[in-house]
Amino acid sequence: MRVFFLFLMGFLIIGCSPDDEASIDLTTDIVGEYRGAFSSDLDNIDPFDVMVVKVDDDTVEIQPSDGNSFLEVTVDLESSDETSITNQPNQQYETTASFSIGSPTTLNFNIDPTGFNASFSGTKI
Repeated sequence: MRVFFLFLMGFLIIGCSPDDEASIDLTTDIVGEYRGAFSSDLDNIDPFDVMVVKVDDDTVEIQPSDGNSFLEVTVDLESSDETSITNQPNQQYETTASFSIGSPTTLNFNIDPTGFNASFSGTKI
C-alpha cells in the first residue's frame, strides 16, 4: 500500500510540474482600428486610420485602413509589462511600434523603408 501511495504521489508531482509555458496572446488588447495622425517626408494626414490585424499570438500586421499596401508592415511583438507591448528588434524597414494598453489603448508607429520616414500616432477606436 505504501509503494502504491508513493508511486501515486510521484506521478501527481511529475504530472503537475510546469512543462512548457502556455503561449500568451500579446495581440488580445491591441488588435483593431486606430485613429490618429500620419506624417511622412511627403505628407501629413490627420485624421488617419490604421488597422492592427492578428497574424498569430505574437505577430500583428499594421496597415492603413484605406488599403495602401506601401505602408503595410508585419511586426513581431514582445511584452515589457502588463501595459506595454513593443516590436522585437531587427524588424523590416527599421520599424518601431509601441502599444500602450489602457483607456484608451494607443499606438505609436515609425517606419523607415529605404529612407522614406513615416510615423503614426493614434488611439484605438
